[in-house]
Amino acid sequence: MRFSLPTCLLGGAAQLMSVQANPVNQLVERAASPDIVTGVMQDSSSGSPAAIVVHDVNGKPSWKWTAANAIAQGVSNQLQKCLTWDAYWMPEVKWAANGRSILAIYHGAVVMINHHPGESSDGKITFGKCILPSMRNSHTAELLPGHKVAVATTDDANSKDSIRIYDLAAGLKDDIQPVQILTGTVAVHGLIWDRQDITLWAAGNDGNPEHAGSKPQLSAYKWDDKKGLFGQTSPTISYHLSPGYQLTTEWDGSSHQDWAEWSEGSHDVTGIPNQRKLLVATDLDLYVFDLATRKIEHGQDVVNKYVPGFAPIDNRVGKNGHRISQSDIKSVSLASNGDFIYVQAPWQGPAQGYQVNRVSGGKLQSPMKFSGQMYRSRWFQDIPGWPKAKY
Repeated sequence: MRFSLPTCLLGGAAQLMSVQANPVNQLVERAASPDIVTGVMQDSSSGSPAAIVVHDVNGKPSWKWTAANAIAQGVSNQLQKCLTWDAYWMPEVKWAANGRSILAIYHGAVVMINHHPGESSDGKITFGKCILPSMRNSHTAELLPGHKVAVATTDDANSKDSIRIYDLAAGLKDDIQPVQILTGTVAVHGLIWDRQDITLWAAGNDGNPEHAGSKPQLSAYKWDDKKGLFGQTSPTISYHLSPGYQLTTEWDGSSHQDWAEWSEGSHDVTGIPNQRKLLVATDLDLYVFDLATRKIEHGQDVVNKYVPGFAPIDNRVGKNGHRISQSDIKSVSLASNGDFIYVQAPWQGPAQGYQVNRVSGGKLQSPMKFSGQMYRSRWFQDIPGWPKAKY
């Protein structure tokens, strides 16, 4: 699962072959690919600061934000300290507010940032929550109705109180407190809002994944419009994605032998465009959960049906001879035209990726590389069929 803060920065990645065209939306004339938003981590060797970058499919930037923008804005000393916390950590970037905002976890803060190119308000933070020290290992955030935002933290791997709800109206106040805390899911790494069922889906685990016996879990939290919060703090229902395998294939005999004892953990969740299905990435595999049938698909079936053209960045075979090509995918994002992008960490390497991989028309394209590592990269648009909560 490897949800602790990065402790090493290494280099190198490989590119592999392409396969047949993606059948998703095959009957629809292909549209141009949208822009992409990527969180590029601080690079100590070059001195490049962490940056939120909006760019095209060739990696050409059209917009960039760093902590220097916040300092120029004059945010509080507390928020500045959290935004400049030297941890190389930027685990989330998301399109928001019809592209007029970006929701991100940047170093030690959760922020909503104006994306207003050419306007005086561009790059201004409208909400900022310092997550140091108790939430410093937060991995994701998601907009909710009623001007709220959910933030998922993994600092305490034993705690099931891992999702905090904040009111965006708090703006730039210091020491913003949660208005609600959701329980029942450990080590949440992915969140997605389901407007059709007014539900927040969380991808995490049912127990501490640092030990054997923990299972990757998808949990549903039902929103109550009258309360302007969730109707209950525990999940209305949860589903195990797998029996909870240990990570021996990748980590047995490695420099991180202790990780071989860990259990498979969730990494990301996203919607399949125009389908009532969720795609979940874990330490070991890709899973698709069908909301209508409650059935779960995984493995090569998922690749063939939903992400054909996917190729691992390196040779992912363990000492036991098992191949786990879909392992360690930190983010995956699907566009309505069938293209998709993903970030995969290197085999037995750090918990971040070195490139953004893109598949277009079922063919793997040249990877996009930046000044630093990355954890999340997403299409800079709404997911058809999975619209963001209104902001």
